[in-house]
Amino acid sequence: MRVGHELLLEEIPRNNELIVIFPTGYGKTSFFQHNAHLIERMGKTVHVLPLQSIVHDLFTKMSKVEVLKNKVGYQMHMSITKEGKRPFLSKKYMITTIDSYSLNFYGIPVYEIYRSRWHSDIAFLFARTSHLILDEFHLITALDVEDAETEYAKVVSVAEHIFKSLSNRLRIIMTATLSPSLIKRFDARTIVLAPNSHPYVQKLREFNVRTLNIWNMNDDFISEFSDYTDKVKTYLVYVDDLFSAIKKIVNDEEGKILIILNHAKRVEETAEKLNLPFIHGLFGDESKLKATILLTKVDKIITSQVVEAGVDIDFDVLITDIAPAYSLIQRVGRISRKKLRCSKVYILVDKNNLEKQIKGVY
Repeated sequence: MRVGHELLLEEIPRNNELIVIFPTGYGKTSFFQHNAHLIERMGKTVHVLPLQSIVHDLFTKMSKVEVLKNKVGYQMHMSITKEGKRPFLSKKYMITTIDSYSLNFYGIPVYEIYRSRWHSDIAFLFARTSHLILDEFHLITALDVEDAETEYAKVVSVAEHIFKSLSNRLRIIMTATLSPSLIKRFDARTIVLAPNSHPYVQKLREFNVRTLNIWNMNDDFISEFSDYTDKVKTYLVYVDDLFSAIKKIVNDEEGKILIILNHAKRVEETAEKLNLPFIHGLFGDESKLKATILLTKVDKIITSQVVEAGVDIDFDVLITDIAPAYSLIQRVGRISRKKLRCSKVYILVDKNNLEKQIKGVY
């Protein structure tokens, strides 16, 4: 058991609103999978995730837990199994996407959205009477969109309204990257895995966030990653030509290489030139799911931001466009994820076209 998980187990019975800030790879999403007894104690719960690929992954894993397999369901556009799909959120532990949940919460049944007559009351009832877990919900804006900042603001505003509307239910936000200014808006007790001296903890307190931080070197995650900066080397590389820089690094480095670029068009162009598989947010649902599964099987792949949000992959080398800090944190979380080892991160900065490189990044 990790100390952050132990503290969360203690705090859940005491608080009906919590924000949990654990590092990428710490086990936020799988917390209830490994603490199945909580589901029985808590009652009906909806676990909201940003992307269908993560819903697929979590549902598949939780369905294999003997005590959970008949209690877990999912709702999203794609189908995994007929038995598990519950469009009206009727299973005891529902796993769904932020868009599906939000529509049902506001009385728009996703399952019947194209019908002339709706049965909105069932999903509406379950959405508003279940406990809620919002898991990296804001990272839905990792998709390729024109005005990412506006979309980000919309998602946060909707999540804030839902969070505050369910005042008589347990609500938990799980994140590695939500900023202190946004956390302040939710006005909830906040658990942070970080020492008192950490700048993030200090910033939370500047915003008068009710903060409970914990740090213990006996935690297996903390002890294993204590020498992270010695083993994972980060290079900020200013280049004249992005493609030439990427090609050189790919040719020079060994191991599994993940390349994350900010725009779908550049993903396709670079993949074609290097003859590598790729995935981006403009894929159709089925293609995106197949490509996400492919991520676990290839040694080199080029992607857009779609892999940032909780996709459980593990590479040795990351090559990435420059991006906001919270985005880079998620990207770096895709290397040395399973076990800390010597790895490298290359953050590329286009000296000649920086504005074009970062345009549209959320």
